[in-house]
Order: sequence, then structure tokens, then C-alpha cells
Amino acid sequence: MNSIIIITSPIIHNLTLVLAYIFFIILFIRIFFIRSLVLKILLGLILGIIVLIGSIIILFTCFVIEDLIANKDKDIGFECLNTIKYNNKEIKAYRTNGGATTAFGIIVREEKRIIPGLIYSDKLFDRYRLDTVLVELKDNKTLLIMDRNHKTIKEINLDK
Repeated sequence: MNSIIIITSPIIHNLTLVLAYIFFIILFIRIFFIRSLVLKILLGLILGIIVLIGSIIILFTCFVIEDLIANKDKDIGFECLNTIKYNNKEIKAYRTNGGATTAFGIIVREEKRIIPGLIYSDKLFDRYRLDTVLVELKDNKTLLIMDRNHKTIKEINLDK
């Protein structure tokens, strides 16, 4: 399983990326105050490449932020299909949508809220080229992931 901590607001998530980029710009500017010429050149090359590549990423991130604001902070590429409450956690099935040149995918995650705005997530299931799933809890410890015809794709034991 892949465990990660996720910022629930896509706008805040992308703004965090922009702030991290600003940190690298500040580091790049601080290089000019270093006395050693060799260190100045070495760090200038390394951070210069990071800032240059980062500027392209930040340009696209600004477009994403603009789109998220227009969609009221909803990520249309990651749509929640189903939610099941389990103990003090939630099991959620998401449909991923990468756009016109990709197929849909499905991700099923077990999520637990840490604090408002942050969740701890374990990925239980991931399949590309699948557009919908049904998620059911069987006997309070087994998760069934089924296709639209109720045929079981995978059974996951939730007792850890």
C-alpha cells in the first residue's frame, strides 16, 4: 500500500507548490552574496536549472489554479464515485480523468482525517482503463471492488 498525506483543497495544494518554487528563487538570489567563486558558480548552475525548469511547471500550475478557482475548488480530474464509512476512516473510490488523450482510471483509497484540510491516505486499489466501480463492505472486514455488472474485480482484507 502507498501511504501519503494529502492536502484536501486543490487550490491550497497548488499554492504550496508555488511557495516552494519561491523558496528556490530566494535561494538562487542568495547565491550572489556568497564569496567563493567556485561555490557561486556550482550552486548557480544547480539552482539555475531548478528555477528554469520550475518556471515552466509554475506556469502550468497557474493555469491549473485558475481552472480550480473557476470550478469552485473542485478537481474535475479526480471525481469521487463512492464513499463508505469504516471505523473512523472512509473508503473512497475515485475516477481519474487525464483529459482527451487518456482513458479513465480508478483509485480506491482508505482515508483518515488528521486535521481539517489534511488526510492520511492508503491506496487500496488502482487500475487504469476502467471507468467505474462499485465498492461494498462485506462482513465488516472485507472490501469488495466490483464492476458495473457486480462481478468482483478484487477483494481486500481490511484487517491489518
